[in-house]
Amino acid sequence: EMKRGLSSFGKGCQFELLPSPSPIQAVIVPGNSSCISICKDLREVGRFDVYPIRSPTVPKGKERIRIILHAHNKEEEVYALVKALLSSFKRSMIFSDSMKSYNI
Repeated sequence: EMKRGLSSFGKGCQFELLPSPSPIQAVIVPGNSSCISICKDLREVGRFDVYPIRSPTVPKGKERIRIILHAHNKEEEVYALVKALLSSFKRSMIFSDSMKSYNI
């Protein structure tokens, strides 16, 4: 259920949530510095425990934010994470064209 909520935010946007059957999810954020910046913003502003996975650990251009969903996470927490991700992307201007339709 939580994975479905998280995956719903990527629809209609130009960023990628990698398919995963596990509670470990990943959102592609190209570029080491961008990935680090978004994670830092999510930790400081939203208090979310997310981590950047950077190249050379993953291919250049496929850097990602690692998100781990837990059984104790509530639906409201997942949607708060979605909103924080969208806000952070918008602030970073990484995905500015795809974010114009969101009122965040």
